[in-house]
Amino acid sequence: MLELKIDCTKSTAQIILIAFAIAVLMPDSSHSQVNGNRWFDKSDSLFTKKGSDHLEVYYFPSSLAERAIDDILRSREGAYTEITRFFDLDFPSTIRLYLFPDEETKYSVTGHKGPGGGFDNLIIEVYNDSIQLDPFHELVHVLGYKTGHPPALLDEGLAIYLSEELGNSAFFTLVGYPDKSINETLRLLAKKVKLISLSTLFSYNDISEASDVVLAYVQSASFVKYLIENYGREIFLELFAETRLNEIAENKNRFAKLYKMGLTRVEQEWLESLSL
Repeated sequence: MLELKIDCTKSTAQIILIAFAIAVLMPDSSHSQVNGNRWFDKSDSLFTKKGSDHLEVYYFPSSLAERAIDDILRSREGAYTEITRFFDLDFPSTIRLYLFPDEETKYSVTGHKGPGGGFDNLIIEVYNDSIQLDPFHELVHVLGYKTGHPPALLDEGLAIYLSEELGNSAFFTLVGYPDKSINETLRLLAKKVKLISLSTLFSYNDISEASDVVLAYVQSASFVKYLIENYGREIFLELFAETRLNEIAENKNRFAKLYKMGLTRVEQEWLESLSL
């Protein structure tokens, strides 16, 4: 899902929290909405376009995105390079990024609620003074889907983990921990609420299935971080590629086969590493 870069004014923070709530707490069949009405086939009449090596960015004339287009392309190209390197992809395709001046305009054109989303080779986002999305998060999803379609624990966990590793902590700014890392945030949350079992978290197709969505995001990111940093990128990428949506028992068996131990055992190790 989404991560937002915000300034620190009270009104801006309120706007972004509302947008985040809409995006993650009100599922809207986004995949079918974005792809169903084929609005992007007629987008040339609405947008101005500028491209780079691996991206085409579509934006409204006279918008903030138009004024910042060179910086946007530069940051997204950098993100594209880092993410394809992580997945060991050979620059597989051109990504189309559509930037809208506000959420209302985006919804009226696409039928998609919330500040942003990514599907196939297409990313749609709000871009204005108040809302600017993390350049890494949706690209992790879009490029990651070239290798697999894993459950939310791996998919969302990796997107937040790589965003932090590659230099952006927007998600933690959003949820009120701007100076904290993934694991620091999880330790603070664990003092207030009971953690979700990994068996439950591993069963979600979409992160919005969790009763505490923010906790689910942070736990997923922390666990993915643990797997990659303790067992290596290569075995994680095998897990990412081999697990599937709606295959709960099979996914747990695949995990046990790859890591030579069950999910519960690795969960214990992970929690002990965090002193939880």
